[in-house]
Formats: sequence, C-alpha cells, structure tokens
Amino acid sequence: MKKIAIIGGGASGLMAALTLKKELKSNIDVEIYERNNKIGKKILMSGNGKGNISNFFVSEKNYNNPIFVKPIIDNFKVDSLIKEFFEYGLSLVKDDTGRMYPQSDSSNSILDTLRMQLDNYKVKINNDMYIDSFEFKDNVFWIDNKKYDYLVLAVGSVASNKETKNKIQDSVEKLGHSFTKFYPSLSQILTNYTNIRSLSGIRVKALAKIAIDGKVIKEEYGEVLFKDNALSGIVVLNLSAVLARRSQEKTINDAEVILDLLPNLSAQEVFDILLYNIKSNPWKTIDQLLLGQFNKMISQSILKDSGITDFKARVDSLRADDIKMIVKTIKNWRFKVGISKDLNNCQVISGGVDINDIESPSLESKKVKNLYFCGEFLNIDGECGGFNLHFAFASGYNVAQSIVKKINNDEK
Repeated sequence: MKKIAIIGGGASGLMAALTLKKELKSNIDVEIYERNNKIGKKILMSGNGKGNISNFFVSEKNYNNPIFVKPIIDNFKVDSLIKEFFEYGLSLVKDDTGRMYPQSDSSNSILDTLRMQLDNYKVKINNDMYIDSFEFKDNVFWIDNKKYDYLVLAVGSVASNKETKNKIQDSVEKLGHSFTKFYPSLSQILTNYTNIRSLSGIRVKALAKIAIDGKVIKEEYGEVLFKDNALSGIVVLNLSAVLARRSQEKTINDAEVILDLLPNLSAQEVFDILLYNIKSNPWKTIDQLLLGQFNKMISQSILKDSGITDFKARVDSLRADDIKMIVKTIKNWRFKVGISKDLNNCQVISGGVDINDIESPSLESKKVKNLYFCGEFLNIDGECGGFNLHFAFASGYNVAQSIVKKINNDEK
C-alpha cells in the first residue's frame, strides 16, 4: 500500500486528500499534518466569512505566471468545482460579479462538507502538528520518524502562517529548489499623502489606476477606502498585486495610485458642470462648490490639491484656470505610494517556490521524484474575488490526479 503525506490542511491539501481517496479508496494511506488545532482555517475567513470559494469567470489571466497556471485551471474549471462540491452535497451560487459562494452564504458550510467527506474516506488528520522539516533518502520521505512514498507540500504562504519564513523551506532548498522574494499582495497600499488622515474611513467610487515609473500598468473601477496611512478596498487590493509582482521583477523608483472620481464624464463635461454650478449659484463659497458631487472632506482635499487656499471666497471669484485645476484633480487625483514590507497584514503573498523547477499541470518537482507542491506555497497569486481559493482547490486536484496516474501505472 502506497503512503502519502500531505503537509498542510488548507484548501489545496484537503482537495488533494479527498481526490486521492475518492479515486484509489482503500488502496492508499493518506495522512494530513496540520499545524493549527483545526483544518481549513483560511477557508473560514474567505469572503468575510461568507465563503468566496471561486469565481465564475476564472481564467489564467487572473494570476501571475498565466502560462504555468493555464493547464492547471483547464483541468479543474469552475464547472468541475461546482460538480465536485455538488457531489459532496454543497450547492454553490454566484453573485453579480461572478463570485461563487455556498447557498448558505457561510464558509462553515464549505469546511463542514469537506470534513464530512474526509471522515467518510477515513483520512487521518494530525492537528497541532507543526512539521518544520522532512528528509528524503532511499527514494522515500521521512516525517516524524515515519516514511512515505509521496509527499505533498500544501503548507500555505507566510501570510497564512504569520511568519517571515516557512521553516520547511530549508528542507525544500536542500533538495535544490529555490524561492522567489516575498511581497504582500491583496493588501492595503501605503501612502504618504498629506491629507490622508482627514479622509480615514471615507469610501469613494472611482476608476483606480496603478502607475509604476510613470506608466499605468492596471486600472479597475470600484470602491476605494481611505485609511490612516493607506488606500484600501477591493480595487486597491488588486492594484497591490500588480505592485507586488513588479517589485519581484525590478526596483521600483516611483509608484502612484491615480483616481478618476468621475470616470463616466470627460474633463470637458466636468468643467461645464462646475461652470454651470458657479453661474447658477454665484453666492456659494468655494468650499461648497463640490458638495453636490463628493463627501465634504473629499471636496476639501480636492480643492487643496488644486491649489485653492481661500475656501470662503465666492465661487464666482474662481478663474477658468482654477476650475481647470479642480477638474484635473477630480480626473487624476494622485497618491504617491509604496509597497508594505509587512507580510502578516495581507490576504496572500506574492512569491513562493520557483515554478521553473515544477511541472505543470502535475505540480511535481523536476528535481525530486514524487515530491509535489500546491496552493499558496507556489509562486502563484491571483486577484481578489475567489481566484486564489479556486487555484488552491485546482492545484490540489491536479496533484492528486498525477499521483493516481502514477500508482495505477505501477500496478499494471
């Protein structure tokens, strides 16, 4: 009987275990090692507790390293995930943006479903067991004085484990694998913008862009949340992923987040609206000019950044050039930003095991036979909206299918 060890009881490890037992049943022995007192803790946090398990529109374009990701996703598309969980008894639904959730709107339903299946297939789970090293000798893997024919590393990222480094990396590096640099992804973006504290807690809809060394790399429309020293919100989280990936590639000299607060209007249209407001209400003070469009604190910040100093002057004292500067700020509100070094306050990590030494879609090591990697331990990160959890399940599924094929071939 072949023995398989899975280090990590997150989404990828659990999917690998279930797929293995579903395909080979009692012909194999599968054992999970989990450092926490319960499996699947990060699953519970997904979608703010609602369980954003996947995204209906998932594709390789939602990830870094899309060429590597494509065959993995192709082998386990959204339809496959929906079918798999439906067989387990869990129904999934999607919202208007394509985010997939359990019918119950609770992440507990996902984890409860997985636990029931694990119990049914008699998968041994060792909770509260932090495996920080393993050995490979005589073509078998040694963990806690026990030997295994196959080893699956599904240990998660340093973001999952609240560490600056997974200790098991040392064992992996001894076998010839390397790791890329780690940067926080899907995180708030720090800014030294002068008036940021006055905006803390305010939300605004905008077309948000990330410009790196003068070039706009990505833009996305949605809600931006101002914090004490940072920008946040789903669109900013996705921009942070671009910033993290570019930081891996090269030194960034200058980075800005640019907000277009009225993306559905041209600059000329915004100018005409402001001019009409001034002509219709010449008695207004300048600090009242934008109150029909924006929050009071947002309005004041726009005016300050446009070079307006006398807020109590009448609006009809504004020159055409003053109005143009206000329009420019509304359409191109710029925030100097930098990447955080804090790996503990982000949803995922950009960085991990270098994929150049890993086969796709099997996710087997090119250096060590029967050693597999899946989930966040790999240098794969996706956008916000269920993409990272989908990749975790897809990678676990692909690993299991590769092992199943090997074992079946050995038995022929």
